[in-house]
Amino acid sequence: TGLEGLRDGLLEPTPENFAALHNKILLTSRLVGDLQQLALADAGQLSIKRGTCDLGGLVEQIRATIEVELEDMGIELFIDLPKDLSPVEADSQRVEQVLLNLLSNAERYTPEGGSIRISARVLAGGKVRVSICDSGPGLSDEDLAHIFDRFYRADKSRTRESGGAGLGLAIAKALVEAHGGKIWAENAPEGGACFHFTLPSV
Repeated sequence: TGLEGLRDGLLEPTPENFAALHNKILLTSRLVGDLQQLALADAGQLSIKRGTCDLGGLVEQIRATIEVELEDMGIELFIDLPKDLSPVEADSQRVEQVLLNLLSNAERYTPEGGSIRISARVLAGGKVRVSICDSGPGLSDEDLAHIFDRFYRADKSRTRESGGAGLGLAIAKALVEAHGGKIWAENAPEGGACFHFTLPSV
């Protein structure tokens, strides 16, 4: 490993090698955390603190966090939320995690000059549907069948390089289902992939 290389003198203690080691530690820590969340989900022990979640406010907060990064990548972010969007009965931190995981996936497949759209609609039956759509290459039949499987990664030739382990979508699925919602993916008629999930409205 990088740490052993530094310890044994196989790697020079340069800023570049320390930075690479730091990134490896962060990725390992993230992987451990992701696996812990999935283990809790399997045991039905995910901590969900339900409350009134202002979905519109949460999306705007996320926009402020990621918009500059997306602009640097040449990706445009669109937000399409109705003015009468109902709050949802959910754990705001968990919903934020779902949104960030889906946005991270969309970012990975969206080329420079492309776009990502976050939208939401109020559905009958006391539910809200949130959609995140990208202008990437879309999903193959195999992708659609396995996209939420743990460690599954779609064709890497169609994606930006990423250090992810293929657990983000599996975690998003576990969190949505822990709220009693549903999550699914499909190809958009105009091209690209769309991920949708539902949550109970207040």
